[in-house]
Order: sequence, then C-alpha cells, then structure tokens
Amino acid sequence: MLPFLLSCTPAPSAPLAPPSPPPEARLTVSVTPADAAVVLGGQRLSGETLILSPGDYPLSIARRGFAMQSSVVSLPPLEPGAEPTALSFTLEPQPQALSFTVQPPRTAWSLQSADGQTISGTGDYAGEVLAGPTRLTLSGERLQTRTVEAFIDADHAAAYWMDREGQLLQKVLEFRSGHHPKGLRFSPDGSQIWASFLGGPPSVDGYDAATGERLHRLTLGKHGAVEIIYSHDGERVFASQMETASVYEIDRGSGQLLRQLRTKATWSKIMALNPAGDRLYVSNWVSSDITELDLTTGEVLREMDTVDTPRGLWMDPSGEWLYVVSFGSGELVRINIETGRQEPLFSGGAVLRHVVADAERERMYISDMRKGIIWLLDMKTWQATTLARTDANPNTIDLTPDGRLLFVSCRGANNRESYYKPGPRWGSVLVFDALTGELLDAIVAGNQPTALDVSDDGGFLAYSDMLDDRISVYAIPPLEVLLSGGGGRADVYRRELRK
Repeated sequence: MLPFLLSCTPAPSAPLAPPSPPPEARLTVSVTPADAAVVLGGQRLSGETLILSPGDYPLSIARRGFAMQSSVVSLPPLEPGAEPTALSFTLEPQPQALSFTVQPPRTAWSLQSADGQTISGTGDYAGEVLAGPTRLTLSGERLQTRTVEAFIDADHAAAYWMDREGQLLQKVLEFRSGHHPKGLRFSPDGSQIWASFLGGPPSVDGYDAATGERLHRLTLGKHGAVEIIYSHDGERVFASQMETASVYEIDRGSGQLLRQLRTKATWSKIMALNPAGDRLYVSNWVSSDITELDLTTGEVLREMDTVDTPRGLWMDPSGEWLYVVSFGSGELVRINIETGRQEPLFSGGAVLRHVVADAERERMYISDMRKGIIWLLDMKTWQATTLARTDANPNTIDLTPDGRLLFVSCRGANNRESYYKPGPRWGSVLVFDALTGELLDAIVAGNQPTALDVSDDGGFLAYSDMLDDRISVYAIPPLEVLLSGGGGRADVYRRELRK
C-alpha cells in the first residue's frame, strides 16, 4: 500500500505596507529685477516651483548693475497641505555713469531715475543714476518733445538730435564723413553704411550704422569715388571712380580692396547688377555708353553706346532689360540685355538724374533736376505724368521696400559762382506718398543733400549734406503714422530754407 501524501497550503498573509515616500521640500523664489540670475545649489532657477530634498542650499542672485546677494537657504520638509516655501529678494541698485549730449544745445531735459528722483537741466549732462528703469524727457521751444525710456544697468553714453516741431521722421544719428559724400548705401543687413567721397582721397569709408563709428577707410589712388552698391549677398562693396573709369571691389567684412575693374570708358558713375549677380553694368558720363563687366573674370564683355550723358540705371528683376536715363537729353531708354537692342520710352524730361521702380505695381520714378519734378511712368503704357513737384535740384531718390514711400534729396538753389560752394538756401529731404504724390513730411537739411538711401528693412533713411561733409540717419515711422500725420512739416518747412 502506498503511503498518503499530504500537502498543506499556507494561510494568506496581509500585504506589506508600501514604504513611506522620502520627505520633500518645495521652493518658489521671486526676485526684483525679474530677470536676475538665481542659482540654488548650483542649479539655475527659471521661475517654476522646485521640488528638493529638505536641507541647506547655497543661494546666489546676480544681475548686472545690482549688488549680488548670497545666502544659505534651509528648506524644511513640506507638511501635507502646506504651501511651498516662498522667498522674495530685491537686489540693491548700484550707481551707473550716465552722460548724454543734445543738439541744439538749448534743449531742456528732465531725468527720472529708478529710485523716483528727478533732476532737470539744459544742454549736455554727465553724472550718475541708480541702475534700473530710467526716463529722459527732452524738450525745447519749437522742438518736438521726445521721451526716451531705458533700463540702465551699465555705464551709458548717448547723443540726441532734436527734431523740429511737427517732424514725423526722427533723427537718430549724425556724424562727420570724408570730403563731399556723394554716394552712400546701407548694407543689406542694415549694420553698416558705406559712403563714397567726391572730394577724396580718402575715397570710401565704411561706418557702423548704429553709432557712426568708422570701421574701414580706403584710399583709391589720387581720387575720390562717386557711387556705392553691394553684391547681392552683401559681402562685397563696389565703388565707382570717374577719373580712372574704374570700379573698385572691396571685401565688406575686412575692408580690404580686392581688385580694380576698368570699364574702358570715360567717367564711370552709376552701377547696377543683374539678378544673378555675375554681371555689373556701369553708366559712363562722358563717353555716353554702358559697360558690361563679367564679375567672374573681371573682363569687359560689351561697351554699348546709349543716350547722351547717361546717369541713372535700373535693372528689372527678370534681368531682361536695363533702363537708362539721360542727364544730357532728358530721355529714358531700355536696353535688351541679350541682344543689346535699345528702345526709347520717354523723351519729355530735361535733366534726368536718378531712376527707381516698383516692379510689382509697374511704376517707375525719375528725378528731373531742371524742372524740379518727379516723373511717374506707367510701365505698361509708358505714359508719363508728374507725380510731384519738389524743391530746387532734386537728385537722388529711393523707395521703401513696399513701394509706398518715395524719398527725394533736393540740393537747393546753386551758388551763382559754383555749385561746389554753398547756395543761398538750405537743401531738403522730402517724403512723398509714392501712389498719390502727397507730401507726407519734409526735413530741412544742410548744404546740398545729395546721397540718399533707405535701409532694406524700410526702417531707416540716411542722407548726406555733401558740402557739409555730414551724414544723417532718421528712423522712418510706420506708414500709418505718415499717412495720418497731416503732412508733418510739409506746410512750414519752406520758410526755413532761406539762410
């Protein structure tokens, strides 16, 4: 007989209780100024509630312009239902050197510092303010009141140019240049302004567009330079020189001269690039032709006879046509780039100088120095009308990127002896609605404003007072401000042009 095998199943036991969670601490930190750097136990805080183990942690809070705070924070375990530990700190502001200059010198100012203290004065200032939000209000008789708000956290120096009452454009920079600044351009990224000097050498300068600091200076032989353009990528600067019938190619970053391109013509002036950026077209004032340069080889490809005393050039975005205006005969022609064939388009002008176009709206604008007008040409029919009348001797013109604003520099009446001498009236810079011809604002400029350019983002205008060796930069307000601004100073500026 086999023995019985007995099996016993043990009675179920009670489940083990889960282990208690480790104790935790929670912390929030607020600080003034809000952007101060808060470091706890080597970890940078970014505003959220921190979950930590209870204990002691080193804490540091720092911001430029303020006294640093350091301490040790003890974080107890968080009791059920309790709020996180909340800490609040206010950094102590430190004195910062502040100075500013004003033009005109009679400008009055009021300065409110971060501690609520207010001081007032007239003219330039140099002193100290506590770090933090600062408000400066500038004012004067027949001047536009201006308020500048800034967070001062380091030594700070500034310069302010007051605008006349009613001015819509705001002057942000003025600086001395080389002799007789004839051409200037913002770099495509807006960081620099390059200028050419008819009275050089020096021939060409590159400036910081925000400060006016000179970054580069080039002397191109014994002569100055006439006009400036950039390669499409903005890395190279091209400067034309009449006396040697040359174009100089410059590296914008280093300011180094790369090569001299000879046009094989006489008195080379205005330049235009094809859309691909590998061909450069140059108008030649005395030989009355257009040079086509191959920028890969540096060789002249063609010399195309054209209108008498050609000056302004505009290349259409397709690269099919190059438009040329004549200073000598007042004509507009276009040249077919593939065949070299020329077509006359307009012949009612007098002394045509500069041409720009809005390709999207098919509108072309030309300055006529003798008649003191801006021509508007319909690019579908080539019918010409007068967009606007200007002050004496309108020369350089430019459009904002959206095609809505047209800027015109007017040299003013010539001196009877020579236009190289200051005339009886100041020049002007005018701002027109490019669609209607309405004058939206006007600047009383200096002696013979000539060079003029709008930055590629449409935010700034730069122009030169050629006989004053001076370059000015203005902030362009939004379009709606100009359209609703009642003409800015359009109704009053002319009485201020007489010296």
